[in-house]
Amino acid sequence: MLENNFISVDNALNPIFYYHFSLKALKIKEATLAITGLGLYECSINDSKLGDGYLTPGFNDYDFYLRYQSYYVSKLLVNDNLISVQMADGWYKGRFGPGNLEAIWGDKYLLALKLIIKYDDGSEDIILSDDKFKCQESYIIKAGIYDGEYEDYTKKLKKDLKVKILKTNFNLQADFTNPIVKKEEISPKLIITKSGNMLLDFGQNMVGFVKIKKMLAKGQRIRLTFGEVLQDGEFFNDNYRSANPVYEIIADGKKEEYFPRFSYYGFRYAKVEGLDEVDVNDFKGIVLYTDLRTSLECKTDSPKINRLMQNALWGQKGNFLDVPTDCPQRDERLGWTGDTQAFSRSAMYQMDCASFYDKFLYDLRLEQLNYFNGDIPMYAPSLKKKTGTGGAVWSDAAIIIPWNMYMFYADIEMLKKHYPMMKDYTESLIKKDENEGNKGLILRGFCFGDWLALDGVCKGARAGKTDLGFIMSIYYYNALKTMEAVSKKLGLSFEYYASRVSKTYEAILDEFYTKSGRLALDTQTAYILALHFNVYRDKNVLINQLKKRLANDYYKLKKGFTGTPLLIPTLLENNLLDEAYRILYNEEYPGWLYEVNMGATTIWERWDALLPNGKISGIDMNSFNHYAFGAVVEGIYANIAGLKPEEPGFRRVSIKPKFNYRLKKMNFSYESASGLYKVSFEIGKFKLHFDCEIPQSCSACLTLFDNNYELNAGTHHFELELPSSLIYKYSIDTALVDIVRDKKAYAILKQHLPECYRRLEASKEFLTETIRTLSYNPLMKITRDNLSDYEKDLKEIKVYE
Repeated sequence: MLENNFISVDNALNPIFYYHFSLKALKIKEATLAITGLGLYECSINDSKLGDGYLTPGFNDYDFYLRYQSYYVSKLLVNDNLISVQMADGWYKGRFGPGNLEAIWGDKYLLALKLIIKYDDGSEDIILSDDKFKCQESYIIKAGIYDGEYEDYTKKLKKDLKVKILKTNFNLQADFTNPIVKKEEISPKLIITKSGNMLLDFGQNMVGFVKIKKMLAKGQRIRLTFGEVLQDGEFFNDNYRSANPVYEIIADGKKEEYFPRFSYYGFRYAKVEGLDEVDVNDFKGIVLYTDLRTSLECKTDSPKINRLMQNALWGQKGNFLDVPTDCPQRDERLGWTGDTQAFSRSAMYQMDCASFYDKFLYDLRLEQLNYFNGDIPMYAPSLKKKTGTGGAVWSDAAIIIPWNMYMFYADIEMLKKHYPMMKDYTESLIKKDENEGNKGLILRGFCFGDWLALDGVCKGARAGKTDLGFIMSIYYYNALKTMEAVSKKLGLSFEYYASRVSKTYEAILDEFYTKSGRLALDTQTAYILALHFNVYRDKNVLINQLKKRLANDYYKLKKGFTGTPLLIPTLLENNLLDEAYRILYNEEYPGWLYEVNMGATTIWERWDALLPNGKISGIDMNSFNHYAFGAVVEGIYANIAGLKPEEPGFRRVSIKPKFNYRLKKMNFSYESASGLYKVSFEIGKFKLHFDCEIPQSCSACLTLFDNNYELNAGTHHFELELPSSLIYKYSIDTALVDIVRDKKAYAILKQHLPECYRRLEASKEFLTETIRTLSYNPLMKITRDNLSDYEKDLKEIKVYE
């Protein structure tokens, strides 16, 4: 176990601590090094780097705890040895957070290590970090999370810097998380712009750094500057705000390989300066993220849907660097709770996130206890309370993520561990309710609302139009209901929560619903929240209101961070298949496939991050790698592939795929906590071909159309006759917005219903109607005969063609 034997040095930038030692003339049985350093450290023994981790010891509030790493080093030791540790600023003492904060936790480099060498004769040597260590400057001139890395290998180094022993009282903990590691390599292509700039295009918005492998002349300066998008074919990164994403080196004429060790970048493009010509073989993109296992594969017959799923996965990769960040490139990179909880189910499908989220929830709990009096911050770490509480949806990460983890991983001990945080947060909500008269509602206080929704009170408004009191109250209801369920699971008293669940449910109905059952709010997000959390008087009335709202919005997204993650799953769960697929497959702004068509390789922060003309919509808050809206993929996995846990850990599942003519083929597999599930289907000419595989000791309830099947472990094959909706694309009940987008169908309409065609050409007014509903309008001049002919010819357009 490592002890608080820290050493430091004054007035040195990015120093190197080092120590020479010799071994006894005995055979080594075992040698273990425990080490940590602040801000960041990289340790080597005899020029061999220890471990494969980057940016160690990681990111958390260091006042709460400091992780140390342990390495087996027996094979690295020889008779005479050199241990050296390179230091850098990192999150601890570098520029980080809002308002150009610096030295948040301290302004001195700190190193503690303990090397234990055990010999075969039972003796041992122990080397501790102390004033016998030496220190010198390094070639790193500057290194920061926001500010890149600068290295000068021609620099004359100051040596024999005075090492000091410091008294510290860190809560040292053995590292309990997976490290940030190199996961992939990407080879670039070269772009030479009209202005003559040489750009490396990695073809993917990625997070990590670029490695240069090239012999350079002494004094030669190479500068790489990173960006996400091009503007008018030229390099651009103004949306990084004050971040300075640069890697610059001055070569010594000896090294053949250069890469940054203490910064990371979010980018697709790198501008190269300092070379007359660029050979792309000299550069590699090194992709970094926390070492998590990818647990899902999914491929469909739609290249654009496949790209969307990849975008969500790459968004997760790029924002899972020890903390689940909002974005990986600009001067932010914070563990925003709202983004995290919104994406958590999607993340757990795509990767095994148990240890990753466990660490984040641990950080949340410490923030809650030390700074926020039971409530939860906007982001964690809060940088020593440099932010406020998150409000509904954001702070509800404390409720939603632990429950999602339990359902995905069935770890009851983990649920027990996080129960106190869940309880304290729920109690903080109850206090808010009591302060407002104990009516079962929370109508006052801060809330981000439906952040970045498109239905705000004015252009550019960020909170959306959905009533904040409704959002706060319905998430309060969900917290109470979840606590009731968790208390039951843990064998604890639950009646207190159960009574409040009923009270809050009725209070929401009284406050926000008419007596006839209509929701008195008319936004997409309000309807989606009510359906998702099952809070309504009459479900059919609510569904009809939602259908009308979507039609009035021409099936265009109006939601933000609150409504968007729940949209597609909720529509599909409530059998609004055409609406769900129409929105999912929409290729116009705003939409996921609009982003794909505009070249996105990750998920954007804003629906209009890039305008149709290729211009960026703004630079103040415009990230091209911001995964929250990528939560749409949960609907693909849980509702189109149809796999959801009925019991924790996927021991028993439901498989209820929701079919539509737009998606005819899918191959899906998920490595759950209980084993590998596979689902595949293909819509043929007249039959559905469906296969699934259930792992050992598991079971499933499969629903295909209106047929239910109980399945045990093994492989299962089904062939079923198709309903007409999967044989013929269109009917007289198809929304005209779909007919107009299909040239063949629109030509049939023009032939048989010319007056209807004329009016559609003149106005969008009727696009959300169907020919059946328009047939009641005498101005459309639709007769029984031409309606019959239109329907007959439409049947010539088949799904399987």
